[in-house]
Amino acid sequence: MTDSVQQDESGEQNESATQTPRERVQHQIDHDAAVQWLGIEFLEVEETGVTLRLPVRDEMRNGFGIVHGGFPYLLADTAFAFSGTAAGTPMVTHQSNTTYTAPAKGSVLSATAKILHRYGRNVICDVSVRDDDGTVVAYLSMHGVVSKKVASTGNSKLAGN
Repeated sequence: MTDSVQQDESGEQNESATQTPRERVQHQIDHDAAVQWLGIEFLEVEETGVTLRLPVRDEMRNGFGIVHGGFPYLLADTAFAFSGTAAGTPMVTHQSNTTYTAPAKGSVLSATAKILHRYGRNVICDVSVRDDDGTVVAYLSMHGVVSKKVASTGNSKLAGN
C-alpha cells in the first residue's frame, strides 16, 4: 500500500480512499455473490451515482409473463448500495418507497441511482428502473445509512478494509 492510503476511524488502513469510483464498484461486484449469480453489470459509474444492467431470465417472470416486481426492486437496491460505494461511503438501505409505473416485459432492466442528499450518516437517493425500450417500470425513493464496515454481512472487504 502507498503512503496515500488513509486510515478509518478505528485506525485501520482504507484502500478504497485511493480508488476511483469505478474501481470501488468493481471491487464490490467482485465480492458480491448475488450480483455475480444474477449477472448484474455496471454501465456507468459517477461519484454520486451508478447505472446497472440486469439481463432478464425466463425464471424471473411471473404467471402474467412480466418480470416479477421483486427483480426491479432488487436491481434498484443494488444500484442504491453501489452509488454509496462509488462515493466511497458504503451504505445499506434503511427505508424505501417503490412506485411501479409499468409492467417490465423486456429482456433487460437497467437501474440508475443518484445520491441526492447526505446528512450525517443518512443518505437520500432516487432510483429509476427502466425496461430495455427505455420505459420507466419503477421509481424508488431510498433512504440509507452509511456504514464504515459492512458488519451485518461480516464482509469488511466491501468497505475497502
